[in-house]
Amino acid sequence: GAESAVSDTYPENRRELLRAFRNSPKIIISYSHDTPYSAFYDSVAQSISSKESEIEILVKADDAISAEDIQTHAMLFLGKLPSSGMLSSLARDLPISFSEKTLKIQEATFDEEGIILHLNTYPNPLNPSMPLWMTTGRQDEDVVLWFKDTPNGWNLNTWRQWGVEVFQGSQK
Repeated sequence: GAESAVSDTYPENRRELLRAFRNSPKIIISYSHDTPYSAFYDSVAQSISSKESEIEILVKADDAISAEDIQTHAMLFLGKLPSSGMLSSLARDLPISFSEKTLKIQEATFDEEGIILHLNTYPNPLNPSMPLWMTTGRQDEDVVLWFKDTPNGWNLNTWRQWGVEVFQGSQK
């Protein structure tokens, strides 16, 4: 949960994570392929890929991510977190949690509609030497609306941010 040893050294780990990513610029972009929004998420992944030509980008279904993938790639997850599988396991060890009605980040609880969470350059709990990025919400519809309301969406400046950011619509 949020009591992870990783969070105690997060700023130092962040530098190490970015260094590891620069040394092996490979990332898997993943989202649930079971959602009616999978084509939209695929277009977001393709947009990111076209902006980040120096990074090797693979797009994989959330249920197709292997242990080897986690050991060799940074990860970016888009959309509502799955309730089972490897990404669900990963989410249990992040400083965030979701229910049908709330989003909790450590001690802060948000129950407003349309809350979006960005987890930026965070140690992947399943491989703390590799970074994890996540744009998620309680519902896929909220995430899709955020991308539609945010003209630049994911870009290199987003990659350089760190920590947890909370949005309601396009407002922080």
